[in-house]
Amino acid sequence: MEDRTVIVAIDPSLTGTAVCIGDERAYRMKVFKSKPLGTLVKHRVRRYRELTNQIRDYIREFQQPREILIEGYSYGSKYSSEVLAEYGGILRDTLVTIAPTHDVAPTTVKKFATGVGNADKVRVASSLAKRYDVEFKTTDEWDAFGLFRLGLLTLGLVEADNQKQTEAAEAVIK
Repeated sequence: MEDRTVIVAIDPSLTGTAVCIGDERAYRMKVFKSKPLGTLVKHRVRRYRELTNQIRDYIREFQQPREILIEGYSYGSKYSSEVLAEYGGILRDTLVTIAPTHDVAPTTVKKFATGVGNADKVRVASSLAKRYDVEFKTTDEWDAFGLFRLGLLTLGLVEADNQKQTEAAEAVIK
């Protein structure tokens, strides 16, 4: 990929944080995984920092991004709210030092991908696969790719396919 990266899209997850980086012509996807280092606070924080540092270093391999989109908190996951908030806070603290960073509600990503804010993950993946002729292995990658395409739209690098995509983009940039 040429040195024209403009969007970083991140689906944060402790089982696999997916990072999609690119522009309107090309993108790269990478998943960052980590295992628990223990149950003490110092173990959790070290895990989050190590994961965040890997993501930061990966982003820095590319041209300075114009914006970063990160999927907002999803408290329905198998991790406790506190653990998600700890990791999310450390990750966001790092991201804001790199480029303007936008939290995007999971419902906004779903609306962009499917037209419906409460679509399930299978429908999100199916809609993105059909529209963009892509294939990924994990739901984290699908969500990061949806965020990436949404970011391209918010920067005006691509046009919306429908009104729901326009509404999703407006929710990000307001």
